[in-house]
Amino acid sequence: MKNDKRADFGIINFWWCDDHGAILTAFALQRFIDKEGFSSELLKCWRDYDETKRTGGISKAFEKQYLKVSTDIYRTYDDIFEKNHNLKLNNEYIGFITGSDQVFRPDYVPDSWYLTFVNGKGKIAVAASFGTDEFICSDERCDRIGKSLKTYDYLSVREDSGVKICSSKFNVKAFHLLDPVFLIDKCEYERIIQESELKKKDEYIFCYIRDVSLNSNKLVEEIKRQLNCDVVWCDETMPVEDFLFNVHNCKCMITDSYHGLCFSIIFNKDYLCIKNTTRGRARFDSLQRQLDLPDNNFISESEQINKMKPINYSRINQKLSILSNEGRQWLREAIIETYKRYKGIDLKSESEGK
Repeated sequence: MKNDKRADFGIINFWWCDDHGAILTAFALQRFIDKEGFSSELLKCWRDYDETKRTGGISKAFEKQYLKVSTDIYRTYDDIFEKNHNLKLNNEYIGFITGSDQVFRPDYVPDSWYLTFVNGKGKIAVAASFGTDEFICSDERCDRIGKSLKTYDYLSVREDSGVKICSSKFNVKAFHLLDPVFLIDKCEYERIIQESELKKKDEYIFCYIRDVSLNSNKLVEEIKRQLNCDVVWCDETMPVEDFLFNVHNCKCMITDSYHGLCFSIIFNKDYLCIKNTTRGRARFDSLQRQLDLPDNNFISESEQINKMKPINYSRINQKLSILSNEGRQWLREAIIETYKRYKGIDLKSESEGK
């Protein structure tokens, strides 16, 4: 089979979801790769990926302007393992990247997201998250996943608990890497904000709450009363440009989203973060430890709050700068060395090999 490489790297993550964090994580990773002088494509891959279902959604709108995606669709629960699809896919890229977000969470993704299908090409995990501090699946599946993880050229995970899982469960060493949204310059997001049609207004609280409950509504009303300002709610129909605009311009943020927390930090906003257990509390705990984020600005799903606390970002920004630079250095090396190692390698079909 002749080499018809479409791009240097094929990326598997949740870019196609109408989820602001997933979209911006994919954007940040692809933007980093692009600025390092390499090309990449986000793979159209899921159990029932369908272009028509995305029509009118925020990921489709954002994709048109900011993302580079594959032409072919690979349903990674089944046909990615079909021989012809597997061979074709392996020949289209020099390497494959899993990352970031909860791309290593076994109840969220199939085996293929651990790059079990990759044959003779580079394998990188960029800040992959297990979501929780445990890895629970069948022994047989654990064995398959473990064998694949051992063959990664570069393996990094987003949470400190993920480092422990890799070591204790799979006997592999993983680098502790910040989410890609922290690895590109803030000006990249500010350029996107310029595309928003929203106009600045009086002070407001921006609420990005994925799992709205009676208690979260009470929290919002209490903070609204304390600060005496309006509330702007975000839902999955809010364009990504408007999401970033609102984080950038709000007085403070209330969120139960991991990436809601991340962008609060990027734009140095006061925030109240509800640690969402269902979606994976380990993510919040790890980032809090990494950046030494104040306890007063975190709350469990059932807690009440007395007062919104302002945040001193001086020390947080220093820690973030150090970790971001370390992360950029690691990812830069991973991309460059993997490219060098596999450039020019072309798989052969069985018929050609005979």
